[in-house]
Amino acid sequence: MFDYDDGGVDSCGGDKKAVNDDDDDDVNENDDGNGDSGGDDDSELNYGPTFLKLSFTSIFILDQLVEHKLYLAVAGSKAVSSRPCLGYMTRPLPDEDIDCPVDDTELSQKYYLMACKEMKIASIRNVFEGLVKEKMTCKGIVMLKDDVKACNIALVGNSNCEAIEFDGNEIGPDAGKYFSDVLERNIYLTEIRITWNSLGCEGAEAICKSLLKNHNVRILDLTGNQFTEESGKYFKELMIENSALNELYLGHNYFREQGGELLGEGLEQNDFLRVFDVSWNHLRLKGAQAIGKALENNINLEVLNVAWNGFYIHGVSCISTSLAKNQALTDLDISCNRLSEVCLAQLLKGLEKNTALKKLKISRNHITDTGVMAVLNQLQKHPTIGLNYIDLGDQHVKEEFVSLLKELQQTRQIDIQYGMVWTKDREPIGKQDQTEDELALLNENPHYVLMEFMRLQKLRLVDLFHQMDTDKSKGISVMEFQEGLKVMNIPLKTKTLEKFVKACDTDKNGEIDYIELVEANKKFKEEIRRVAKLNIPLEKTDLGRIQKLLRKIMLNCRGVPHNTVQATESSDKTTVETSDTGNKSVE
Repeated sequence: MFDYDDGGVDSCGGDKKAVNDDDDDDVNENDDGNGDSGGDDDSELNYGPTFLKLSFTSIFILDQLVEHKLYLAVAGSKAVSSRPCLGYMTRPLPDEDIDCPVDDTELSQKYYLMACKEMKIASIRNVFEGLVKEKMTCKGIVMLKDDVKACNIALVGNSNCEAIEFDGNEIGPDAGKYFSDVLERNIYLTEIRITWNSLGCEGAEAICKSLLKNHNVRILDLTGNQFTEESGKYFKELMIENSALNELYLGHNYFREQGGELLGEGLEQNDFLRVFDVSWNHLRLKGAQAIGKALENNINLEVLNVAWNGFYIHGVSCISTSLAKNQALTDLDISCNRLSEVCLAQLLKGLEKNTALKKLKISRNHITDTGVMAVLNQLQKHPTIGLNYIDLGDQHVKEEFVSLLKELQQTRQIDIQYGMVWTKDREPIGKQDQTEDELALLNENPHYVLMEFMRLQKLRLVDLFHQMDTDKSKGISVMEFQEGLKVMNIPLKTKTLEKFVKACDTDKNGEIDYIELVEANKKFKEEIRRVAKLNIPLEKTDLGRIQKLLRKIMLNCRGVPHNTVQATESSDKTTVETSDTGNKSVE
């Protein structure tokens, strides 16, 4: 930071040693006798190390110096500048793209420019422009130690910014300490977000201790800063002593068991937090129990996020006991915490007397369809439970669950998010969804697809039809045709097959006539002969495209003969001769 020496300028702006009211009286100690002071040439200015140690108290003195256009003498340097301080601070930015007139430059921006110039670093546009906005945002820009120092020099006396956000800047613990000076002295900032910056334990200590003196910051987000178990003691003290903080986000760190115990102790004695996020922190055993027990005595916390930890039965039991008494918490996220059906039953037991909790997120746990049915039964049995939103994530449910949910929604307002519904006649999960190749196949001529499939499987049309036409009516219903193709192992999933069969029914009478198929087979053979006469690769024709898609689908289903696989691998070399071979096999 900057620091004045007693030999420079006193607190009243008076001259102690080297500053005079007249410009002509300023003399450089290195004057060569020719009358050159060295102050008019920027290259001759030699601000010593003490200039970079300006105390933040002196910044406000500097403010007065600027307003009265006094001169700045830097103690410890061998040169004295005869340039007015205002003129120095409005020098062009190292970033040539930023051109800011003197009249349009706010005072804190001038401090920033001056610091960047003195430390010989390039200014950062996001920082410079953010100094005159309500929120300064700097994401994804690597900031070295001097970059952070210059930024915080400008922020100390800044009255424009109410929120600052630094995300993914690789600040580190050493540079992170500079934020503590801002948090101690700036009374305008209410929202601090320094995320994914590896502040470490040292940064946690500096920020927490500075906030003990700050009663203005309402939101503190320190997600992803590599805090460890040792950092927990600083946040414990912060939660006990600070009476202004409303939201605290500490997700994606490494507090683990010991750190969780310290956070739990702090949360238990806190009376002001409304939102607390400790997700992704390896909280287990005693650490999880401590946070669960804290809810029993904390009467103000409204939102708690402990997702992606390891609460299991130990932590859930404590949360359940606390929820029976807690009437303040409205939103609980306990997703991905190794919860089993037993854990869920324990949690539901604590909700029997709770009317305050409105949102419950329990996705990505091992609760099965039996567990989700227990949730609905509990809601039906205890109508006083306050829940109106439950997130089960992608948890599969049965038809009985859907029926009971609809019945429950007739008597109370409840919204439940869940995954796939398992019906009794469902296919295996892997066979239900359409692939990209199948969707592409639906855009082709359905009769050509059918004939090509028969050719690859060495089937005759007459044999296929007689096998399906059991009543000898020379007509097959759409459903019979669909079931017949299944028997023939056509490699199409249910949804694709339904659309394919409907497309084969060209006259839309609900039946596949033998005459329709004969006519289609005739056109298919004519197309093969036509393509055979063309001097182009087969894969560039409609038939070649259909053949390639079918072979690929059949290969994925492991229903392709060995010689067909070889043909697929050498498809780039396929020519019209391949088409001739295909023509003979069809005939």
